[in-house]
Amino acid sequence: MPKLKVNDIEVEVEDGLTVLQACEKAGAEIPRFCYHEKLSIAGNCRMCLVEMEKIS
Repeated sequence: MPKLKVNDIEVEVEDGLTVLQACEKAGAEIPRFCYHEKLSIAGNCRMCLVEMEKIS
């Protein structure tokens, strides 16, 4: 299980989760229009852009 930090909150998430799902698990709400768990990911509106650091 990967460990990551969202807004200084360390959280351990299941393999395969999206960044949006991991943020929600950490309690951070990311605004979005086109993402819904039951639909395919379109990624067209770009409203949910996040900044990521130290990606390995």
